[in-house]
Amino acid sequence: MWHISDEEGLPSMTIYNLLQDSRGFMWFGTEAGVCRFDGRNFKVYPAPSAKYRSGTSLTEDKFGNIWFRNFAKQLFKIEKEHVVEIELPKEIRNVNAYLLNEQDGLLVVDWNVAYIAHIQNLAWRKIPTPITEICWGVYTDKACHFHLLTVNGVMRYEKEQFILFDEQDKAKRFLKRKKNLYV
Repeated sequence: MWHISDEEGLPSMTIYNLLQDSRGFMWFGTEAGVCRFDGRNFKVYPAPSAKYRSGTSLTEDKFGNIWFRNFAKQLFKIEKEHVVEIELPKEIRNVNAYLLNEQDGLLVVDWNVAYIAHIQNLAWRKIPTPITEICWGVYTDKACHFHLLTVNGVMRYEKEQFILFDEQDKAKRFLKRKKNLYV
């Protein structure tokens, strides 16, 4: 067991998210930004264009890049030790939720619009979606299908669009049958 604090270099004791990457490093999304811990030292990754220093929603892509967003709802990735702000489509004003998966790439959701892009070239395409209210979260199942959790219900990404489960019991049967989506 070990104990770490700001005395050891953690930029803030307010931690929003933790991630252990594929190389064994521990990443911390804190109130004062994102940092990596190698077991001895912390390295802070400042985002110069960030409107707010916080870091949360840490995830790693298949290339080893670390992605995060801040509370100003900007999206960033740490690539080759540098923080890069992700240029989003103009219709996306705030990154309400985002998710990476190996099959479809990067999904970014604002309040009622969704875009998808391959994580290497970020060529965005808008995804038709019946979202009319807030999207609370995005999830992926074991088969790498994206799912949206909205006020209107659960939606699944299929055939270049999101399909809304129109009745609650259909969604329950789907979730029970698949046993690989956790909401």
